[in-house]
Amino acid sequence: MTSRLYVDEPGSALWYDLDDPTDDELRDLATRFGLHPLAVEDALEEHERPKVDRYENHLFLNVYAVGFDGEPRKTEISAFITPQALITVHHAPFATSRTTPGTPWT
Repeated sequence: MTSRLYVDEPGSALWYDLDDPTDDELRDLATRFGLHPLAVEDALEEHERPKVDRYENHLFLNVYAVGFDGEPRKTEISAFITPQALITVHHAPFATSRTTPGTPWT
């Protein structure tokens, strides 16, 4: 867990990516950012349906990412979107970006 989050600095934004977090890790961030307990519970559980929920001070998004590494695979991703942070939660590793030789950004 990061010892200092830049939550109180004006104009700062944070992307916190949690790979298979413990209940305590996610609940600590939930306390810091005021995340709704039902959304936190959904992020800790696997096999939730895709959805967007609006809470008083954040949005909660649950989606599936699809990858093809020889065979198709899916990864469930939950996201909390606050004015100062994007907090993503997943229980299996996934690539956040991929480059292919010959593309303009490689």
